[in-house]
Amino acid sequence: MKLFVRVSVIILAAFLVLCSCGREGDEIIPEFDAAAGDPLNYNGMEITFLSDTPLYFRYEDYTPSYDAITKRIKEVEKKYNCKITYNSTGSLELLVTSAAASGDKLCDAIFMDGKPFRNLSVAGYLLDFAAYSDIIDINDSFRWGTKNVLEICSANGRLYGVTPAAWVDKLAPYYFLVVTNNDIVMRNGFSHPHEYYENGSWNRDVFAEMVSTCADLEKNIYGIDTSNAFIGRMAVYSDGIGLVDDSSETPRSTWHSSIVQDDLQWAADFIAANGDYITQNGESYDKFIEGSAAMALPAIHHFCRKIIYTTAMESYSLMPFPCSDAVEAGTCGGFFSTGLDTISLPAFTTNERETATVINDIFAPMDGIDTADALDSYYISNVFFSSTDLEIYQKCMSNTRYNYWVEGAFTPLENIINNVISGKYTPSQAIDAYIETADEYIINVIVPNEEGLKEYFAN
Repeated sequence: MKLFVRVSVIILAAFLVLCSCGREGDEIIPEFDAAAGDPLNYNGMEITFLSDTPLYFRYEDYTPSYDAITKRIKEVEKKYNCKITYNSTGSLELLVTSAAASGDKLCDAIFMDGKPFRNLSVAGYLLDFAAYSDIIDINDSFRWGTKNVLEICSANGRLYGVTPAAWVDKLAPYYFLVVTNNDIVMRNGFSHPHEYYENGSWNRDVFAEMVSTCADLEKNIYGIDTSNAFIGRMAVYSDGIGLVDDSSETPRSTWHSSIVQDDLQWAADFIAANGDYITQNGESYDKFIEGSAAMALPAIHHFCRKIIYTTAMESYSLMPFPCSDAVEAGTCGGFFSTGLDTISLPAFTTNERETATVINDIFAPMDGIDTADALDSYYISNVFFSSTDLEIYQKCMSNTRYNYWVEGAFTPLENIINNVISGKYTPSQAIDAYIETADEYIINVIVPNEEGLKEYFAN
């Protein structure tokens, strides 16, 4: 299959890059021989990472990425005369909070998903990265994530972490992109999906027609692998509706907008007409991967991690969830709640600067993939099927933000969506019932954090 061939090629290429360091004429990293008083000599210091995943920095064992980070860590250990240890636990939050209470040094750095990160940062268990700005340049978005992505790494107006953005398969999360099975779509009389995107005709009418036409329930083929709730979310977010209404004299939720009411009504009508063609599988999208759905609506980082090692897909395309006629064609919007690999320093570490230095060196760009263009080429060759896929992901990602799900700020918005798509409330009734709570989160949680985050970035 096409994906299998391409993955095989890229794995071979990556393997050659990784192994090239041992060829004659290449620079060989020497054993550490600095004097004991050298500031770069950490005198055998152990620097420990604690993670919420047993996968080594969330890479599958014995893949090129796993080999690359293993190689890099050995280089850093030699460079600084230190030992770097990786431990994992299913009780990360409990261990960190217990260690903080007892005064124990549990670890020097934490590598974790956005959800436990949010809980620990809000509670004050992590160190502010401003203290290490001379070591880790948080304005280097290629290495550490763009400002909108790093909002998930900030709390109470302070930045408590970064993400290893320059490393492969660390795509920032985006909820939700449409993914199409092009074989199913095109054999049902539609053009290649990217043609609609490129000529500006991708809209909600085409999307709805695609869902209903491509479904064949007698053959167990659905129109789209997702849930009603996710359709409702993207009906609003795809119109560029975010969280804070900056045009309001007093900060308040953007969900006061009349556009939101129309989007919610569209979602309710779409679900009423096409509910039988929706798998209701949420984020599993297994039916799509096995070829039993024309489309899926996955969180893209989950999808890419799952699809990258499968040969089940002959081809697929990424598409934005179509916006309504009320906004400019091509408007991209979305959100993310967690799903981001974060790197942080716990408040109880005693080796802050050494640990920050090691983090900076470990997650310097990968050998052979050390520019934005090279990283883009990796994704086009190894994950997506075309440069248009990557363009769509990047355009959508640039207009998305953390939705403060862990703090509960998204809960009243979910309540609005669920009450409308279930038919319990009209859009205006649902908004009236929950918008005051949404506004309180805007004023008390989101705006103060936004204002503090601005101080960390040069632009």
